[in-house]
Amino acid sequence: MNDSQRGAELNPARGIVQRTGRLRRAVFVSVVVAVACIAQGMPSPAATGTPSAPSLVVASQPGPAPEVTVSWDPGAGPAPTGAAVELWSKTASGSWEKQTSTTCYAGCASVAFRYLRFGTAYSAAVFLINAGGTGPASASNVVTLRNTCPVGLCITADSGKLRAPAVRQAGGLLYSMDGTPADAATLAQLKPGMWRGSNGDQPGNPWATATALNIPTTFLLSDVWRAKTNGGQITPWSDWAGYRDWVVWVARQTQAFGIRVDYWEVYNEPDNMNYNYYPPAQGQTVTADLLLTQFLVTYQAIKSVLPNAQIIGPSTSFWIEDSRPWAFSMPQFLDFAAANNLSLAALSWHFNDRVSPQAIEDQVSEARRLIAARPALGNPKIFINEFGIEQTQRIPGWDVQYLAALTAARIDSAGRSCWEGDCFTPVFDGLLAPDRSTLPDFWARVAYAEMTGSMVASAANSDNVGVLASMDADRSHVRLLFGYGLGCIQDPRCASSFPLATLGGSLTTQVTVRVPWRTGHVSVSVMRIPGTSIAAISRPSARALAPVAIVGTSRGPMVTFNVGPVADGDAWSLTLTPTR
Repeated sequence: MNDSQRGAELNPARGIVQRTGRLRRAVFVSVVVAVACIAQGMPSPAATGTPSAPSLVVASQPGPAPEVTVSWDPGAGPAPTGAAVELWSKTASGSWEKQTSTTCYAGCASVAFRYLRFGTAYSAAVFLINAGGTGPASASNVVTLRNTCPVGLCITADSGKLRAPAVRQAGGLLYSMDGTPADAATLAQLKPGMWRGSNGDQPGNPWATATALNIPTTFLLSDVWRAKTNGGQITPWSDWAGYRDWVVWVARQTQAFGIRVDYWEVYNEPDNMNYNYYPPAQGQTVTADLLLTQFLVTYQAIKSVLPNAQIIGPSTSFWIEDSRPWAFSMPQFLDFAAANNLSLAALSWHFNDRVSPQAIEDQVSEARRLIAARPALGNPKIFINEFGIEQTQRIPGWDVQYLAALTAARIDSAGRSCWEGDCFTPVFDGLLAPDRSTLPDFWARVAYAEMTGSMVASAANSDNVGVLASMDADRSHVRLLFGYGLGCIQDPRCASSFPLATLGGSLTTQVTVRVPWRTGHVSVSVMRIPGTSIAAISRPSARALAPVAIVGTSRGPMVTFNVGPVADGDAWSLTLTPTR
């Protein structure tokens, strides 16, 4: 969301300018992109580093999804600190071409390449790395991806493969509440991983409401500055001393009144400030260098009062690869931060691109590569503090795809965007209707909030389906949440260009889960969250399937069952428990 939508004083009539991220969504790699070469009939670089070649390099298809996992054992030489891995595919002519590459760190021994193509043969090359350099490559076997799903859609989850803690990292919210008791009750259901806004700019006290529920907060400083200066009539660079004194005053006010601020955000979408934050005369003065200086001045002012303050940025409107006169690129920002010894709590940007949600994973991968190449930055977190597009955000199946992509990318925090009148009315970024009745996607977010314990590995055989799975800490429940999104005609704002101004067909769905219980049967509770309409609904009823027998296999105890049909736009919430 850009600043032209932040309340009536911010001129909401100007609307949203959609940007498309320039990183292409060809293949996602689970960590950061690096450069290496294949060692299977392709030229390889000479060994210039100290590690030996890895052994037992194996490429495999771990489930029904079109993905390849590459694993290896370290060589016999000096200990590696990471590995560079390339994935190559075989063309119709029989030659090999590089698809993508990745570097992983901290003693990793496997990586995953996702969103590949069924029927294509893949092979990988692994180079071990350490401070001394890069060792010689070892090639993997060739694996051809097969679609073995016997029905339209196959979903898998593996409770034996724990991922991150289930703390709703992708469930953040932006403004969109008044701080009333009704808001507090809604927040308690949604359990957002972050609330982003500014204190005292709305009726009631939404900041106090969020902190009372122990929800992490991000204070958006530029929104307060814009309100203070009558819609941006004064720029920080017209009076650096005055601006710095104001930032110091704000920091001291939060300290004096005991306002808990977990993260400080210098500005929102600085790349748009030349045309939708400042009036035309002030907007013409915006330059990339001035924006960078503003970040530095703000950072130093906050730290002068609150030395332990967690400061994030730059919160650009999209992932920016190339700078322009009025906006810096992400590499330029990171170079500036490293040169000025800025200890960023998180690197942040927005994902409102009209491309597949899986492109998030490409961008996060590139972010981690850029950070790793600048050791002075340390290890900042990754925040995508606005995500979603107006055409699909209210459709449950689409929203779950975003949640799944953000989770797979291992972000530390992400927040839902708000559109049109959603930002400054208590509708929780479009999860509620204006009369506060619950829209379908509200219930998908409640299902997401009910996932506790640890997230576990999950996958689908379709790029149009996102899957999340969790296991409670006491292993009493395994929960799945999946969403199918291809078209969007159920929302009147649906665009013909992206995604599709039509709906895909319904899918019979097979679900296979590795469960933490060895024998007996599993009870399965199924809740369909309908997405073929975005009209208000109460909580959908759950239904119980017939108990499913646990089958011992070489991969562990498994259950398999069918649900559906799953319609385009739907989200489905499944809860598995052992029978007693």
